[in-house]
Amino acid sequence: MKRSNFIKSSLGLAGCAACIIPGTQAFGNLAESTGQLTNPSCRDRVFQQSLGALFKGRYKGYLQMLRKLVERLGHDNTMAIWESAFKNYEDRFLAEILSSDWQDNTAGQVDYSDEVIEEHLETYFPQSIEGLSKQAARERVESTPPIPQMRQKYPSLNVWRNITAYEHHHLRFHGMALLFEAMIKLHNKEGELIAYDLLREPGLKGTTQREVSEFMTSMGSFLKPDQPTVFDAGLDVEFLNTSDKEVILQIKECEWARYFQDRHPSVGYLLACSTDETRARAANEKIRFQRTSTIMEGGKVCHFRYFSV
Repeated sequence: MKRSNFIKSSLGLAGCAACIIPGTQAFGNLAESTGQLTNPSCRDRVFQQSLGALFKGRYKGYLQMLRKLVERLGHDNTMAIWESAFKNYEDRFLAEILSSDWQDNTAGQVDYSDEVIEEHLETYFPQSIEGLSKQAARERVESTPPIPQMRQKYPSLNVWRNITAYEHHHLRFHGMALLFEAMIKLHNKEGELIAYDLLREPGLKGTTQREVSEFMTSMGSFLKPDQPTVFDAGLDVEFLNTSDKEVILQIKECEWARYFQDRHPSVGYLLACSTDETRARAANEKIRFQRTSTIMEGGKVCHFRYFSV
């Protein structure tokens, strides 16, 4: 069975294979956004993105990351990573993205009041951890891009606009990528392994358990071109074989790969591809995942196979 498809998923963290695993939740969370696909080329497609949803995901994601890092590396090492990541920070592309065409989002408002922020702070920093207090954690997160830039430009955060997947990735991943680059620079292989753990844990906790046949069937059931998400906009997927025990597909165009190759090549695979098999197995321990190539690593396509054992 062979057909082309654009994929819709609730996953918010990574690209490629992880994007198309239904029922997963990513590092930081991301509300779905819809709109109208306008062009068959991934780099030119757009979808409707809520700025409030992105803000909420980044805020919570940074709190998660901050908590895990202070537990693993201690206060001083964590602060050194943050300072190194954003030293001499300047981001004209972020300013460009935030500068134009955002409209009031009266229909789908995101609640990110001080009360909601306080709930998140209480979850991750109910007390001081390794000398980092709840208030200090809040100040650190609220000074981390793109959080202050979003708030300064749109205080209510309840705005939306048509956006490309590449622009979305910059809003969502640039700050995290800078932190991971600094972590690896300062802590070498240990930093890389800690980064992988930070990405892996939320995928395990946020993945919905399901039967193998249900998983395989759902892999190809997200065709909704009238309500596209970042995944519809950012991936061009061809299914080579589908059954209740196996799905083989290839991704012919991937905006995750283009973004990270352009801006963060050293951490692209880590952030967008490294937890693919982990997420598949989290859905069902009988599911296995194989790949022979990825665009992120220079291949012409991403070639993936999901199968049961």
